[in-house]
Amino acid sequence: MHHLDLLKRRIVRPEAVLQCGDVLKAMREDRAGLGRLFADCFRAIADPRSNTAAPVSGDAFAIVRPDAADPPPRQFSLALALHEAGEAATFTDQPGYALLLPMNAPVDVAHFLIDEDWTPDVFSPRVRALRVGGSVVAPGEVLRLSPGRSTCRLGFRADTVLLELRSSLVAEVEWSFDACSGRAWRCASRVPAHADAESSCDRARALGDARAIPALRGLLDHRWHGVRWAAARAIVALDRDEGEVALRMLGADPHPDLVCAARQALAARH
Repeated sequence: MHHLDLLKRRIVRPEAVLQCGDVLKAMREDRAGLGRLFADCFRAIADPRSNTAAPVSGDAFAIVRPDAADPPPRQFSLALALHEAGEAATFTDQPGYALLLPMNAPVDVAHFLIDEDWTPDVFSPRVRALRVGGSVVAPGEVLRLSPGRSTCRLGFRADTVLLELRSSLVAEVEWSFDACSGRAWRCASRVPAHADAESSCDRARALGDARAIPALRGLLDHRWHGVRWAAARAIVALDRDEGEVALRMLGADPHPDLVCAARQALAARH
């Protein structure tokens, strides 16, 4: 059975990715088959009739076959990623389940554990990721990653190609940590639609057209707190009375940062 077909049969849940290490090792040994697989991907990317294959950041390309006009949501992505020698100044928590297999050079792994009282969708600069050890993943070996408190930072002794198998998104909120201190410095949504919604609210605020208020009002109960706050800011800029209502609504929001910001904004208005 073709390696990609085998992955499709096995990965019916995100965590099933972790059971596919043998497939990645077989793919590394079958260089000709791996080359054909990615050549098919590159041809699909270049095909103007298909928009189902899209580039991933850096030098990696996701393997997506244009089998149908409207394919079902992918359970996994497979990529060859080129990483330059060195260590990143920051690292993040894990977005999902993943297997990483170095193709040509060993990878140094620094293992971290995020504070036990970590609340993923509420940012606090007091949250830290503490280093708990290190390991080396040799070419042909597999590093297994899971979402949650455990995370890692990768170091590359030379330009390294990783064969990466990743599940669909499990953790929607991305936390970034400083590599030296381990302190958190940012949390943001990993969901592109959330960023798009926030940008739309900002554009509505900049345009100054109050006809956007009904649509903005509908975003005050969006599941991502950043969108709720962007919508409230836009409404405040467009209509004082409507803004008052929006801020009072967020004053009872389940997210503590929004409650604090909304109450401060209300206090400044009176």
